[in-house]
Amino acid sequence: MSACRQWSAATFAGVLLLATASAQALGDLANQPPIDIVVELGRPDGTHAFVPNRLRFETGRLYRLIVRNVSPDPHYFTSDEFAARVFTRKVQVTQRQPDGREVTLAEVKGTIREIEVYPGHTAE
Repeated sequence: MSACRQWSAATFAGVLLLATASAQALGDLANQPPIDIVVELGRPDGTHAFVPNRLRFETGRLYRLIVRNVSPDPHYFTSDEFAARVFTRKVQVTQRQPDGREVTLAEVKGTIREIEVYPGHTAE
C-alpha cells in the first residue's frame, strides 16, 4: 500500500496563521480559539468546484481551514498565493482507531502548497 493510500484514511490537522508583523502585534495567537473556514471540493454529482470559491482572512486571527471532498473523485486544493501568505503552525496526520482513540502518524512541516483529498474525506 502506498503512502498516499495509507493517508487516505487519515485526517490532516492543521492550523493556519497569517505571518505578518501586525499579526504578532495583536497578541498571542497560540491562545486564540481558531476560526473555522470550511471549503467543499467538488459536488456529489462529480462537478469540479470550490465552495466558497473565495477565501478572506484577517491578519492577526487564527484560522483552521477545513477542506471536505464531497464528490466521488479525488480533488486537489492548490494555491501558491495562499501558501505564500499564510504560516502553517502545525499539521499532523492522524488516524482514528477502532476504539475511538486518535493516533498521530506524522507531522508535516514547512510550506504546504497543495493537498489532495480523497472522496468522502476531510483535511483540516
